[in-house]
Amino acid sequence: MGLLEDLLGKTSSGSEKGRKAESVALQFLEQQRMQLIERAFRCHTGQIGLIMYGPGRLVYVEIRFRIAATFGNALESLD
Repeated sequence: MGLLEDLLGKTSSGSEKGRKAESVALQFLEQQRMQLIERAFRCHTGQIGLIMYGPGRLVYVEIRFRIAATFGNALESLD
């Protein structure tokens, strides 16, 4: 079992795992000196997981978590 699976646990629901994966990503980005502007931003076209600001950058982050590639990898899940 990998680090992310250890952090997320096996008993979590899909949406709970998604929230936990987003928290892991947020923690990593904050360690890279990025500042959270908005989390789970919703608009008429959908949702942006995280909006972060770093020196001279505004970054939009989409979090995709997969334990197995049964239904495709994270990149393949994007529209």
